[in-house]
Amino acid sequence: MGGRLTLIKSVLASLPVYYLSLYKAPVKVTKQIEKMMRNFLWAGSNNDKKMSWVAWKIVTTSKKNGGLGITKIRDVNLALLSKWAWRFKTQKDSLWCKVVDLVHGGRGRWDFLPVNRGIKGCWNTIVKEMDRCSLKGNNIRSLIKVTVGNGMEVQFWVDIWIGSTALKHRWPKMYALEREKNCSVAARFLLQDGGWRFVPNWKRGLASVEELSEMQDMLFLFNNVSFSGSEDRWQWGVDGKESFSVAQVKSLIRDDNEVRRDHSMQWESWIPLKVNLFIWRAEMERIPTKLALTRRRIFIQDVSCSLCETGEEDVNHLFTGCGFSFGVWSAVGKWCKLAPIFAFEFKDLLAIHSQVQGDKWAKKVVKGIIMITCWALWKARNSKVFERVNPKVIEVVAMVKSLPFLWLKNRSRFVSILWKDWVVYPLYML
Repeated sequence: MGGRLTLIKSVLASLPVYYLSLYKAPVKVTKQIEKMMRNFLWAGSNNDKKMSWVAWKIVTTSKKNGGLGITKIRDVNLALLSKWAWRFKTQKDSLWCKVVDLVHGGRGRWDFLPVNRGIKGCWNTIVKEMDRCSLKGNNIRSLIKVTVGNGMEVQFWVDIWIGSTALKHRWPKMYALEREKNCSVAARFLLQDGGWRFVPNWKRGLASVEELSEMQDMLFLFNNVSFSGSEDRWQWGVDGKESFSVAQVKSLIRDDNEVRRDHSMQWESWIPLKVNLFIWRAEMERIPTKLALTRRRIFIQDVSCSLCETGEEDVNHLFTGCGFSFGVWSAVGKWCKLAPIFAFEFKDLLAIHSQVQGDKWAKKVVKGIIMITCWALWKARNSKVFERVNPKVIEVVAMVKSLPFLWLKNRSRFVSILWKDWVVYPLYML
């Protein structure tokens, strides 16, 4: 399953990126691609049908919120399309920007991005998606800001260059009087007597109380405006201090849509992905124990624990209440010089490392050993169920000692650890 998860992230999620970077994918297409991902994750094939043990909405949640970090195709599509909005604002001299401006720009068509609704195509769709897109309660247009230098590349009415909203929305009456809707900031300010003076270009004189009020507000806001004269500098984010990236947009989309799942499991880098995945599933009771199978309407004649043959086999019994497991935990606790391990739930096992005295790596090593012990107990259980092999506590403990040694030596900075010292006390090198 660890290999399949890697293939999903590196291959299945990457294959449609070229298409998704320019076109909005139909809902049916995104659902079909995610169906292929889901089938491959659990069955290893798009043809075989196997039980999906964890809901797809949890699988597509980020790891910090209790998922596997697979990004939804819809979110990838939206994040990639948003890059065109950023590029259009920051690459004004590019040929494609000039073509879009000539085709879609013009009188009355300028907003955040220029668009002629009568011309169908990918640009029209991109603008629609940007209008709909909301990131953490903010429209994407409010996250693309600019610090004015010379004002040549900044649209006076539609870009956010002063305040927190576009001026066309702040002063709609004044915008209606404007002769040149897509004028630049440089076209509306004149350097005079060492200061910048606002130079309007109205169709007619002011004729209503609303217009006079908006004009007074404009003059007050522009009273102390000053520009450096350097090139205009575009910025991204709520504070305007971050650099734009597709990954960051995906993260914002996830923050908007995800619901954090209550979980204790923390991914450990020095142990294999298959062990991490097993612990991730076990914490949610999504491994095929006998009781879990019966809850999913699979007939099991005997639901007693496979290892101790007393008590019903579920996650909590198998790893904390089983007599066989108790013998393994006692041996592992003595080897690691831990206080006697007493756990009433599976989550209690995942918190043992927090009680370890020492630096970060001491806790990481103990956490990894606990996770590997759970995995070794599951392997022993499966050997008895499917191969009719009667496991022994001493054999499981030997596996728990040898596997962490090999993985820590080859997957971390502790390449010089020695077996003769490790088998006595695993934290000797810390």
